[in-house]
Amino acid sequence: MGASCKRVWMAALPASTSLAFAAGRPVVATPKAVEGIEVVDGKHVLLAETAEEFVVAINKLQDPEIYRTLVGNARALAESSYSLGALTTAIEKSLDAIELNLSTQTGTCLQSIGIK
Repeated sequence: MGASCKRVWMAALPASTSLAFAAGRPVVATPKAVEGIEVVDGKHVLLAETAEEFVVAINKLQDPEIYRTLVGNARALAESSYSLGALTTAIEKSLDAIELNLSTQTGTCLQSIGIK
C-alpha cells in the first residue's frame, strides 16, 4: 500500500504529535511542531519545513521498514514519556522534590530563630 493510502499525521502542535505517536501513526512535522518533545528525526518522526521536504518525507513512508520503525519508536516514546502513567510518575517526583525543598527551607528557617 502506498503512502498516499496510509494515514500520515501532519503535525502542527506538540500535543497532536504525541497523540499521533500514541495512535501508532507516522508523523511528518516541522521542527516547531515537535518543540518540547524529545524526538530524533528519522527515528520517531520525519522533519520537514518546505513543501518539497514534506513530499520527500511522505514518499519515504512508502518503505515499509521506515514506516514500521517510525511508528514503533514513536509509540514506545509516547508510552515511556507521555502516557498517563509516565506523567503521573513525573508529577509525583516533582511534588516530592517540592515537599523536600519546603521541609528543608522550613527547618533552616526554624533553626535560624533557635527552634529545632
